Amino acid sequence: MWIGLKSNPVWSGLTLDLRVREDGPIEINEALRRAHRIIANVEPYYKSGEEAMAANNFVLSFAKDYFFTFDVHSPTNISLYYELPGLPWYKRFVRDCTRGRNWNGRDLESESRVYRMIELFFTLPRIELDAVLEQER
Repeated sequence: MWIGLKSNPVWSGLTLDLRVREDGPIEINEALRRAHRIIANVEPYYKSGEEAMAANNFVLSFAKDYFFTFDVHSPTNISLYYELPGLPWYKRFVRDCTRGRNWNGRDLESESRVYRMIELFFTLPRIELDAVLEQER
């Protein structure tokens, strides 16, 4: 956890009826273990979309507008969507206009990339995190 925040991020997931299930604050090592378990246990098929989403979606959040959400489609296909608070509105606008797609989404090709994103989320303040995510694009 970086200095400036008073607590660790909260780990959340989904229930089978797609309600948010908050597990409470989490330490980085436990977040990495849980991410590994989800990625290792992803299945090629599920009985329903709800079952797939409940099994393969997780969120780390410091606040409503400060989060990383991961959707595991396979061990080599993981989507990351994030929001960071306090960024100037024009940054989002310029990024969307110049890139033609959502700037705050990433396609991660490996478990190690997921680990890197989790470590960044735990260790960097939001402005530095934004800069690193922009460079790694």
